Amino acid sequence: MRLQAAVFLLTIAAGRAVPRRGPAARSVSVIQGETAARGEFPWAAQLKRHGAHVCSAVLVSEQWLVTAAHCLTPDPDTAAYQVIVGEYDVSVDEGSEQTRSVAEVVFSELSDGQNDIALIRVDTPVQLSTYVKTIELPQFEEEFAGKTAVASGWGVSGSTAVGPTFPDRLQKVSLQVVSDADCLDSLVLFQFVPGPMSCARPPPGSSLCWGDSGGALTFYRWSGRPVLAAVTSWGVDCDLNSRPSVFVDVGFFVKWIESVIGK
Repeated sequence: MRLQAAVFLLTIAAGRAVPRRGPAARSVSVIQGETAARGEFPWAAQLKRHGAHVCSAVLVSEQWLVTAAHCLTPDPDTAAYQVIVGEYDVSVDEGSEQTRSVAEVVFSELSDGQNDIALIRVDTPVQLSTYVKTIELPQFEEEFAGKTAVASGWGVSGSTAVGPTFPDRLQKVSLQVVSDADCLDSLVLFQFVPGPMSCARPPPGSSLCWGDSGGALTFYRWSGRPVLAAVTSWGVDCDLNSRPSVFVDVGFFVKWIESVIGK
């Protein structure tokens, strides 16, 4: 069965500056994914604003999450946001979900529009379990080009006459991380910046559309241990040429992340 794994939700930029993305670029999704297994991505979290899903986030400690900065720019009021960890099927209460209020949001000091990353501190630490786990951060400037990684999220899965539709269960898709040179060549009309940004390409036959930002691009080491390679950011709207999507390179920011969260 053909599934559409949407890995980013289109967000409306307002208030704070957001990354410049060039013509026709926006938050993206990767079409032709599959449903994840429950507990496969226990670091995946939902970010809600006024009770509605706006983005994904990634649990990196019991009280801190990483997400895309543009997910939080429409409304600077932290009281408007909630984080849900332990989620899998949003249509049912599975007993593993934990909801937390957002106590603090920290943006990168390198706020020149190219650094689409933010940290969220929740009001109360989450309880780790089979379905709620943190993910390891990468090494400083660790390279993932040429490797396969997996994106996941609850983004748009289709559309009807009345608007977009969303999957109930967490979706996933494997992507090939590509070199900066490949990215620059593929996105020549767009503002890709090596360093804070990285790229990953969908498999043949997939296309890019709009969906859910802020989720993890997970790389699995030879031992099977998962690592947060990147955070989903933006892409070319519904491109049929399998151009790469753009992610926030977590290794570029890892020292800043560790200084904020106290690791």
